[in-house]
Amino acid sequence: MRKVLKVIGGDGDAAFSAADAPRAPRGVGGKAQGLQRARARGLVVREEEGEEEGEEEGEEDEREGRRNGAAEVFSVAAYEADMKAAIDKMVQDISALLVHRERAEHFERIPVSAGGEKRRLSDLAQVVVRGASTVHVHVFSEANLSKVMSALRAADSKWTLQQEGNTAVRLQLPKVTSEMREELKTKARVFLVTAKSAVRNMRQAGRSHLHKLQFKSRSIDDVKRRELDASLTTLMETYVAKCDKVFNEKMQQFLLS
Repeated sequence: MRKVLKVIGGDGDAAFSAADAPRAPRGVGGKAQGLQRARARGLVVREEEGEEEGEEEGEEDEREGRRNGAAEVFSVAAYEADMKAAIDKMVQDISALLVHRERAEHFERIPVSAGGEKRRLSDLAQVVVRGASTVHVHVFSEANLSKVMSALRAADSKWTLQQEGNTAVRLQLPKVTSEMREELKTKARVFLVTAKSAVRNMRQAGRSHLHKLQFKSRSIDDVKRRELDASLTTLMETYVAKCDKVFNEKMQQFLLS
């Protein structure tokens, strides 16, 4: 590749090749020194470089490689994994909602005033859940029994408490009425809507990705984009239907419990 330095200014324009100037040792920067000398004389220097044919061919090969590697750039399987994760999250949230009353962790987090500070019930007692409506609380120290009972009454006035001995309390939960079931079902439906929205948003994100691959990086053509977009749409429809199916199954289990 031949480089030409065109010097503009002074008495007139003069063109000379880099070979006409004193050469600097390789790696020292002969070209840079030539530019510095021209600037020192008050001249404006413009560098004009020609492109070598080999460089052009290399860039074309790189672009072709991106096109051929389009399948590695976009992964439909990755979007499917995210859609499945949205359903798993919905199931987790619904399950936590429906069994919230019967989980020991729910009672263990109840704050109790003891020793001049707020402490978790689990620090002062052992909680044992028996069935869907009975909870036994075994207090470690008799001195904390009254404090634990006060905290339980403050947590929910609908609970029925009965002292058993000097260090135990039996807590009776109210039965689940039809109104309570409908309320829980309404709350659970929020998780269904969230999951279906997440699945649709993933498909939209995938379509945006495909658009960039075709029109910005040009790593896929229109035929490939349409093919991948169709796969995304099919996945979206499949997983939206799965959201409804899983939700209805969970609700049926809850109503029969």
